[in-house]
Amino acid sequence: SYTQTGGLQELRDKISTHLSKTRKRDFEDVFVTSGTSGGIFLSILALVNPGDEVLITDPYFVMYKHLVNLVGGVPKFINTYPDFRLKADEIEKQITPKTKIMMLNSPNNPTGVVYSDDELKIAAEIAKKHNLIIISDEIYDVFCYDHPYSSISEFYDKTLVLGGFSKSMAMTGWR
Repeated sequence: SYTQTGGLQELRDKISTHLSKTRKRDFEDVFVTSGTSGGIFLSILALVNPGDEVLITDPYFVMYKHLVNLVGGVPKFINTYPDFRLKADEIEKQITPKTKIMMLNSPNNPTGVVYSDDELKIAAEIAKKHNLIIISDEIYDVFCYDHPYSSISEFYDKTLVLGGFSKSMAMTGWR
């Protein structure tokens, strides 16, 4: 028979327990998808309507722009060059009344940059000011070796956190 769409309850409970221990906070709900990319796809399908603008930090994981385009959304790019850091003015200048979502990816693919708490707080303040939803791709979070990792969800409640185990447990491509 088919499994539950959101994942088996036992697995979701174990993931929730793991997140409580590792993230030191509880998450409202846990949903299992076919990889983080599958979760990103479902998130965009559920949240983006034609004409909605989605802010994406540049450089970015190649799928983001195409998934937003697929559903009729409008990708808008936050310039992080030359140091790949988040800057308030670069975020603000992309926001219009049609902006609905800010996508963050930390540690970033492809640069490897990890956003600081100060950068995450700035992004959270801007998101709150404009009532944005944040989609945070955190698949590489366990690869922060030289300093503690922070999630934007620690600073902003309207955040959808996407993570997984395939990268950290050498299971990429397993289905």
